[in-house]
Amino acid sequence: MYKSDCATKAVTRKPWLKRANLVLLLSFLALLFTIVVCYPLADMVPFKLQLAGHISMILSATLVKLSYIGRCIVQHELQQRVG
Repeated sequence: MYKSDCATKAVTRKPWLKRANLVLLLSFLALLFTIVVCYPLADMVPFKLQLAGHISMILSATLVKLSYIGRCIVQHELQQRVG
């Protein structure tokens, strides 16, 4: 691959790395929030909100995993250390 191709690839992939990091952070915070609502505060939260919290927990955990995979793919494309 030519040097200019690598530079172009880096420019087009950098915003995706920022997006993946942002989604990873937000989904992790959502996961933490749902854990707090569903377990330590379960006595103070109505059942319907607990149910929504458990469903949100599954979705946010899935989003954490998917955003981490996306982040790893972009890092690999940028020839950065993955992990």
